[in-house]
Formats: sequence, C-alpha cells, structure tokens
Amino acid sequence: MRGIRTVLKRGGRSMIRLMVSILLLCIALHAPAEAQTRELTLAVDQPPKQGNAQAAQAAINKVTELSQGKINITLHHSAQLGNERQVVQAMRMGTVDLSVVSAAPLTTVIPELSALTLPYLFRDYQHVYKAVDEGDFIRNYFKPQFERRGYVMLGLVAGGYRGIYGQFAINSMADARGKKIRTMEDKIILATFKALGMIPTAIPQPEVPTSFQTGVIDFAEGGINTFYHLKYYD
Repeated sequence: MRGIRTVLKRGGRSMIRLMVSILLLCIALHAPAEAQTRELTLAVDQPPKQGNAQAAQAAINKVTELSQGKINITLHHSAQLGNERQVVQAMRMGTVDLSVVSAAPLTTVIPELSALTLPYLFRDYQHVYKAVDEGDFIRNYFKPQFERRGYVMLGLVAGGYRGIYGQFAINSMADARGKKIRTMEDKIILATFKALGMIPTAIPQPEVPTSFQTGVIDFAEGGINTFYHLKYYD
C-alpha cells in the first residue's frame, strides 16, 4: 500500500491527539522494602520504535531505577496482548497492569475523555504542552474520573498531529467526500469525519492494513509516528 499523507488543518489549528497512561487502581506502584521483585506487565499496540512504545520503555527504565530493580515491568508491544480496547478490558480483569492508551478507545469507559478528542482543540505543540505539562486543571479533572472506573491515570502525553493517509493524494476535501475512512473509536472523531463528508468506521489500529487490502476502507486517520513505524508507505 503506497499512501500519501495529508494533515488536516484549519485556521492554523491541527488535530492533536492526547495519549493517556493508565494503571489499574488495585496495582501498588511502591512495593514494601522487604518484598521480593514485583513483576508487572505493560502493553501497547504499537511497534518498539513508535512514540507510545518508546514512552513506555522510558517509564519502565525510570521505575527500574527508582525501585532499584525491585519492580520489574515487562513491555509487550505491537498489540501482542490485544488492541487498545482489549488491553483496557484486560487491565480491569487484572491480566495487564499498565498501558499507554489513546484517549479515544477509553471514551467507552470514561466518556468525559471525548473532550480531548475534539479536532482543532490546540493551536500547536506549545499550546498542548502548556495545557498538559504546566497546569493541573486537566489532570485534576480527569484523575477522579479514572478512579471512579477502577483506573489510575499516571499522566498525559501529546501524541502528535493526526492526519489522513490512503492510496492517492487528497488535494482538497472534495477528493475525500464519500470515501470510507478508518477512525478511532470515539463519537467525536466519527462525527468530525461525517461532517467532512466521509464515511467513517471505527477500526483498531492493528486491523488497518487488512482493511486497506480488502477494500473495507479507502483512507485511514492517525499519527505520522504510527504511519511511519508501521510502514504504511510500502
């Protein structure tokens, strides 16, 4: 599949996705000093060099350092333990301990997160960094929303610009109208692409290549990081 990527922009604003790290409430991050090594599982649906997996590995390294090796976290990447929705369910069941998960799939569990999937919400990276890193409002608002559902939000990570890619160029939205597009599972994102005249279908990221090959979709939306590391340009 040879794709040409077009980033949607309007009035200087681009769609920026926020990724969310979550942890089941029943998992204790700080093991007692006398305890043996604590074994935890962290799952992501992206390949090792993609941003989510890199962020997960950096977190693992830091936990190993701070716990002096008493907390050992094993990273399962590339959807080895399932797509994001399946991982979120596995966390509730206790078979996965941690994950870096997109906000969109979490909206089925925490509807309030749809606010973070609004398109054109942030002007640029500096705007999103200021909202996520410099202020406590977003963190303080969402923390109890997670805890009510049995999760702990460890942090927010800017996932980058979202755009459209497919098998031919989009020179204007007229080229995309009436075309089938893969989106993340979120009512705001689905409504956005309907408003743009496209036919959106929520499909987990690992199923995107097959969906292209079988003609289920004409386009997909996502981050350039994922597009590159999953080699959708081949």
